[in-house]
Amino acid sequence: MNFSKIIKKLSTVLDVELENAGGVCGIEIDGIPVIMQDCNDLILLRSDLGVLPEKNRERILSASLEANYLYQGTGGCTLAINGDTDHLCIQRYDFNERLDSPDDIAIMIQKFVYACKIWKSMLDDTNEQTTENNITKKENSLFESGIMP
Repeated sequence: MNFSKIIKKLSTVLDVELENAGGVCGIEIDGIPVIMQDCNDLILLRSDLGVLPEKNRERILSASLEANYLYQGTGGCTLAINGDTDHLCIQRYDFNERLDSPDDIAIMIQKFVYACKIWKSMLDDTNEQTTENNITKKENSLFESGIMP
């Protein structure tokens, strides 16, 4: 299935008009900005989670690297730092051919948004002086959440 068809099916599932602007489509879901991008046989989902905090910065970086290992704490996504903005970003690729039904598309996006929410919450809480113990609790909720692909 091509990107345009995926966007049309997603429009139906979400009951909202989405526009394919040159292979890129953006939408906000539960307060999370999601950019979908056509990458030939793949679809890329990406989001900016926010600025890395000074407090517990090393802990966030360590947690994101650990989460990336075998995608065990990201639900199939990859976390990365945007060097230009110092923001933590998250992205996920999936094969277009695996997205045959509107349900497949909705599930992929739900998993992505869920991972975004947890990591954004970790950043937000850290910016609000979260303790090391609370960060560990959030990490554990990720690893035990069942969001694995």
